[in-house]
Amino acid sequence: MKIGTFLIICAWVICVVNMPAHMCYASSHAGPEIIVGLGRPRGVTIAVSDGYTLLADDGCVQDLPSQANIILKLNDYGIEYDVKVSGSTVCQGDAPSQVFLVNNYGSGSFTVLADSTLGSDLIGREYRGDAIIMKDGRSLILANLLQIEQYLWSVVSCELPKNWHTETLKAQAIASRTYALRQTGFWTPNSPGFDRGLLRSFSLKPGDVKVWAGATDQVYKGKLFEDPRAVEACVDTKGLVLTYEGQLIEAFFHADAAGMTEIPQFVWGGSLPYYSAVDEVPHLSPHSEWKVEIDGVTVGQKLSDKGFSGSVEMIKGLKPGVSGRWFSLNVKSAKDSLELRPTEFMPIFGLKSAWFSVFRKGGNLETKGCLNPGFNVYVDNGEKVQPVKMGSCNVVGAEPDCLSGVEQGAFVLSPGEAGTLRFIFQGKGSGHGVGMSQYGANAMAESNYSYLEILEHYYPKAKIEKWW
Repeated sequence: MKIGTFLIICAWVICVVNMPAHMCYASSHAGPEIIVGLGRPRGVTIAVSDGYTLLADDGCVQDLPSQANIILKLNDYGIEYDVKVSGSTVCQGDAPSQVFLVNNYGSGSFTVLADSTLGSDLIGREYRGDAIIMKDGRSLILANLLQIEQYLWSVVSCELPKNWHTETLKAQAIASRTYALRQTGFWTPNSPGFDRGLLRSFSLKPGDVKVWAGATDQVYKGKLFEDPRAVEACVDTKGLVLTYEGQLIEAFFHADAAGMTEIPQFVWGGSLPYYSAVDEVPHLSPHSEWKVEIDGVTVGQKLSDKGFSGSVEMIKGLKPGVSGRWFSLNVKSAKDSLELRPTEFMPIFGLKSAWFSVFRKGGNLETKGCLNPGFNVYVDNGEKVQPVKMGSCNVVGAEPDCLSGVEQGAFVLSPGEAGTLRFIFQGKGSGHGVGMSQYGANAMAESNYSYLEILEHYYPKAKIEKWW
């Protein structure tokens, strides 16, 4: 081993031993570190800036010069790695399960040069902090370990448009900080954060990656996507989190509630006491109204993987929530019936939300529709036309058991129509509808509400505390 390498590793070990478990390269005022999953490739090539060291669980310790390329591939033995500088190999080996590219000074970055994943969008992206590569079954996990505040610089930049109001950016920073910390198990101010001892002992597990870089958690694209205004919003709200009875809340947010949010009970099941369904400041967005049309044959094909058989005859929503968003969706054929949850049917049918009415048209069948009880109908009472919630109306349908009712939805009929049988979804909003609506939050900011008032509106029973 080179003397320089030995000194760097000794310094790294001393740092891990002597500093708190959730810190190493930063002071306690920087907040904990977070590990973020980037992808699951079978192979990846990474370039590093100056100040990185490769650590592999086959015993290899190698200082990496600036712009060294590290080629990593999954093989029968674990992870094959090949370190090249100017095209020449300087280090190679087979690690059983883990390779770490450790940023020794806290200011470096690594860049993904190649990724074997089909359709990968990671190529060319640059990330602060450490690169984590682990074997996980028949693929690798590529992850990024960095300080929570630096992570947020990119998250807030990617989650919201650059020209949105500063107060919206601040509200997003606090919600995103709370969400990420809660997901990683950092629930109270005294919770241990990420333990760098897991790197030193090569005992990190795939399950330790609790947060991923896609929209299922929070959009994170690394250093090159950081916007100065978003970074400033993160700095201005540094360490601020949302709590309930001393613990972090599950700070859910989504693109657009389109008028009213929903409570978790009617989205995922189970209740969280700090959430309420709240009305929004009126606003328009690309998600205010939407329409998706899909033919009956395609519906059947898309559901075949779920074990559904037969020609689809009807689709209707079930168990609407406070806002009217459906808790589940029922699909019927002459010989089969299938109930799906929003997490299943929204991607299958390409729907933005679970807040919609659905109509069957064509196929020489009577046109039949399931109206959402949370939508307005307009009633002329002789003096004026006024909106009335569908759920408070009784609309006569084809059969007695299809008479409106909040539970079953309302059915409307018209004579049969020729042409291809198709199903039309007419809805509004984007996302699950729980917690902060990003478009709604920006509408509040544009109406002179502060970030504190925005958070109080969407998380009415939560407190805002400063943890660092």
